[in-house]
Amino acid sequence: MAVKQQIRYGRRRGVPWGISESAYNLVDRLGNFQYKAFGVPGLGLMRGLADELVVAPYATALAAMVDPAEAGRNLGRLEKEGALGALGYYDAVDYTPRKPEESEAGHARGQASGVVVKAYFAHHQG
Repeated sequence: MAVKQQIRYGRRRGVPWGISESAYNLVDRLGNFQYKAFGVPGLGLMRGLADELVVAPYATALAAMVDPAEAGRNLGRLEKEGALGALGYYDAVDYTPRKPEESEAGHARGQASGVVVKAYFAHHQG
């Protein structure tokens, strides 16, 4: 049921599915991506889960044990969005509008526009 809820939430938001803790499109003063827990409203206990939208490809890979066909389609969609790098899938795609112009651009096209977080986390690649 958790995988089905992830899939429904991704479809409702118009993005690939698979949300978990991951890096996101914010760096510290040294250029290191920040990392925190994200979740699907109704599955997670934290407030404000719908405020940010960050998709972690490794969450889809884990779900392949439950629904391999749907996971394969989603990984293909993530690849088309640029989430597959030379060493595997990058850690995340951040669809959260973090600047006013990002929000306006996504609405103008009628779709969410994600920023690929070009980092590899060994514990997610495993």
